[in-house]
Amino acid sequence: MTGLGALLLLVVSVPLAAAVLAALASAQVGFAPTVGRVGPAAAGLSLGLSVAVAVVVFCPGAAPVAADLWPAAGGPAPLALVGDRVSVALLLLVCSVSTVVQVFARRYLTADPRAGWFTAAAGLLTAASAGLMCAATLLTFALCWSAAGVALWLLLGTYRRLPAARDGQARTARAFLLGDGALWLAVLLATDRFGTVSLRHADQTRVREQLSGHPATLGVIACLLVLAALSRSAQLPLHRWLPATLAAPTPVSALLHAGVVNAGGVLLVRLAPLIHPSAAASVLAVTAGGFTAAYAGVLMLTKPDIKGALTYSTMGQMGFMVLTAGLGLYAATLFHLIAHGLYKASLFLSSGTQTHRVLRRAGAPPAPRLGPARRAGALVLATVVPAAALASAQLLLPGGTRGASTGALLVFAWASAETALHAWLSRSATSRSTLIISAAIGVACALYVGLVHLFTTTLAPALPDDAPAGAAPWLLLGAALVLAWLSTLIRHAGSGSGLIARVHHSVYVNALAAGHVTPARTLRIIARLTPHRTTSSPRLDPVTAGGTP
Repeated sequence: MTGLGALLLLVVSVPLAAAVLAALASAQVGFAPTVGRVGPAAAGLSLGLSVAVAVVVFCPGAAPVAADLWPAAGGPAPLALVGDRVSVALLLLVCSVSTVVQVFARRYLTADPRAGWFTAAAGLLTAASAGLMCAATLLTFALCWSAAGVALWLLLGTYRRLPAARDGQARTARAFLLGDGALWLAVLLATDRFGTVSLRHADQTRVREQLSGHPATLGVIACLLVLAALSRSAQLPLHRWLPATLAAPTPVSALLHAGVVNAGGVLLVRLAPLIHPSAAASVLAVTAGGFTAAYAGVLMLTKPDIKGALTYSTMGQMGFMVLTAGLGLYAATLFHLIAHGLYKASLFLSSGTQTHRVLRRAGAPPAPRLGPARRAGALVLATVVPAAALASAQLLLPGGTRGASTGALLVFAWASAETALHAWLSRSATSRSTLIISAAIGVACALYVGLVHLFTTTLAPALPDDAPAGAAPWLLLGAALVLAWLSTLIRHAGSGSGLIARVHHSVYVNALAAGHVTPARTLRIIARLTPHRTTSSPRLDPVTAGGTP
């Protein structure tokens, strides 16, 4: 092991040592304030070490950093870490989010008797997620994957005395056991048939050649791996665990974005040689990702609480991530994974500030309603400005990036910018504010194009080549886009009366009910208290009967 390999190993080991120290100290003397500094300090040290590794790895012509944890005679090590450009970029995401969250949690959990539990579990989660990002073999990846799941389960039990927290743990355990079981079955099949499977970018050609003669086995392995990704990223039909995690402290919700809920995208990118050759696995990923994005997007719009809306927003964003990976657009998957992880973690940490803003806005006088002509003008302006800015920046950028990944990111950027601009223009009717916000959106879109170009060109040497899938996944994507457009049309046209208004009302009520997660114990109590309906008994209203709609 070289010196840089030892440095990479330290990035993973330091948070793990901090977790053990925090657990032992809390068990012996209770959680002292000095012990609370261990977690943030360890995460910050890992961040500094990962920055040092990144400086070396991102130098032109530099070779990836490697660390063999269990050397094997006459063959590749079954347990090893690798630091190439992709894994180091993901490592920076994990360590930076973990550092900020644990610094925030020191004050958030001041004098909380469960602060020691949080510090120990957060250190374990940071170490497991860091190892997951740098895994050089399939076995290493699976071990770190399961360790991260256990760490999250422990974090969700921070306030285990609450029924909602226990329900969240139970739902998470069921979903993770199914996904981890699928992953370990795939590991056993792959190891038994092919031996140690390397995840190093330099070995991808050899791995593809090794797997090409076993299409049936490879198809089973690929579908199992996609199932594991769907479970960890809360995709349909394994999505119910994520909305049930809100009983945990807010820092836990933010820490989810340090390589836990977005670990499904990491799996689909890092294990692309095993997954992409299977058309069935690609269709499964695209179908689940597309429908989850549409489903969670609708539910997000109906949630009355900020953390609940952010949770369903995360689920929808992970749907887009899984969808792009299923389409073989790995650069888009990785860019979205990192950007969303940083952005959504910051939103969760600032959810208290958002609550104060909502309350202050509720006391303000209502904004004047725009007339039909102004509403139509706002819609046209919100549609045209982002599209023109993105297209102009893409054309004017020297050596601008092309390809399906860039196209997918630009479509996502246009949809986000159009929604933001339209929401602003619907509230503000002055010419000055319209000009300012339109210019700001245009500049932001141009900067976004430049950032995508920088990202893709920098990580290209270690990224799997984009391999757009066949016709079936793209047809499913088109169907999902049509459904999203129809839901938006219904939302904007839902006021008034008539068929569209009734459809809008029905969608809203059903989405509101679907977004409510009732603990299983409460459902059992309701089932015992609610009389069984017979043909002669009157129809009971679920609210008056003590149930939930």
